[in-house]
Amino acid sequence: MKNIITFQINKDCQSIISKEFYILDELEQLYIKVNIPEKLACMGYILIKDESDSIRLHKLLGHGSQNLGIGKTSMLTSIGGVPGKINVGKWTLNIYLFTEYIDQFLGDKTFDLNIIVTDKKENISEPIGGQCWVNENTGIDIGIQSYDFEKIYNNKSRWYKGDFHTHTTLSDGKETVKNAMKKAQDTNMDFYIPTEHNVLHTGWCDTDIMIVPGIEITTDLGHCNLFNVRKLPSNVLNILEYSIDKKMIKNYLEKIIRESKKENCIVSINHPFLHIWKWSYGDLRFEDFHCIEIVNDPTYIFAKEANDKAIRFLDLIWNDGHIIYGIGGSDSHNLIEELYDGAHEPSIPGDPGTFVFCDSLTPNNLLEGVRNGHIYVARYCNIDIEITANNKRYLPGDEIIIQNNTNINYKVSINGLKEKPIVYSVIDNVKKQIEVHQNLQNSTYEIDIDFEFDNINHVFQWMRLDIRTIDGDFLGYINPIYHGKKEHKYLTFKELLLAMEEKLED
Repeated sequence: MKNIITFQINKDCQSIISKEFYILDELEQLYIKVNIPEKLACMGYILIKDESDSIRLHKLLGHGSQNLGIGKTSMLTSIGGVPGKINVGKWTLNIYLFTEYIDQFLGDKTFDLNIIVTDKKENISEPIGGQCWVNENTGIDIGIQSYDFEKIYNNKSRWYKGDFHTHTTLSDGKETVKNAMKKAQDTNMDFYIPTEHNVLHTGWCDTDIMIVPGIEITTDLGHCNLFNVRKLPSNVLNILEYSIDKKMIKNYLEKIIRESKKENCIVSINHPFLHIWKWSYGDLRFEDFHCIEIVNDPTYIFAKEANDKAIRFLDLIWNDGHIIYGIGGSDSHNLIEELYDGAHEPSIPGDPGTFVFCDSLTPNNLLEGVRNGHIYVARYCNIDIEITANNKRYLPGDEIIIQNNTNINYKVSINGLKEKPIVYSVIDNVKKQIEVHQNLQNSTYEIDIDFEFDNINHVFQWMRLDIRTIDGDFLGYINPIYHGKKEHKYLTFKELLLAMEEKLED
């Protein structure tokens, strides 16, 4: 069996184009080779459905070799694919195009996209590997029997380091899954969350690092990550089809966020102020998301200003009484030796590191730690945190139970820095530099402060720590502790953003 399927690609193409092909005999493997020039590599997605209309492969046509496969085992099936029988019947090959991308790179020209579909046995460029989370019965959704959210990776009670925003060749990343794991090991990561653009990993290579499924919902109105993902959101394909229709995208984005809440997913807003990828869906309600990415790829030239603005914005969210936590993400797309223009360091997974406190490391414990805000974000260092009130220990993100004249003691030890940092306490959005001591015996920098929350007037109060270099560059963000409740003045992203911009103009 051999089919050569040709699509004529030009600026007049619809956003989704499809062609059918037929399987005449049950096969062990279906081999799909996409011939595409490098400059058009990220022009859109390939999606293959079988005779029962189930998704058997979804992938962004990105970097690297596009020698794809669907087979009976995970080693015969490409990342983003579903292993299983190749049954007789009518199959469908769909291409979802980025029409603006086509217009930019092709202009008035036409390009013939040739895709070979054959039963000839070939080596595929990147098989799923040792961990397979799906099967022909679950389809593209992650099977409860195939992925264990209760698996214990480490039984110690401590801070665990990971990355909540990463990319591989399943979407527009340049690194293979195996190389991504090598980087993760080099940066001492305990967990890793792949968040590909509108596609979901269906498995992973064998690794000691805990992999937790995620996805980056990517639209012209902004990007958000979903964690605790068990299935491909039902409106993702609609987003791909109507990628530049902002009215339709808003509708589908709202549906995805509502569905995610119903499915108990964690919703995190990505790089809310970064360049052309900033968040512009202003009607998003604060009650509909859990986290904001306050540090995104700090090596990128536009990152510092955008990240600092995200931190200021989150402080205003807290000042209005909303309990939303800061999170980090490398958003790493590059090969390990690559640097962005103007950068002094490569963009790698684990920079920044996001640390989550867990009694033991399991996927469910990690996700619960995120829901509770037991998180800090850091570059170049690890942070030990000890918060005590009324002889009770607390973690960042916790509500402090206080009585009259309750003293809160906050101790921090910063490990790994070569120079003394500048540390600020931020209490109810008032920033104050605090004293840092160097412990020469163990080469750490330490903070030990006492303060009180107001219990008499029953007001909402919060406090966090901000750690910087002497030049003001980011080193660490420790999520707030807080007390009490507050009636909100601002309910949506847009309302608070307008207030923030008006304040800056004043």
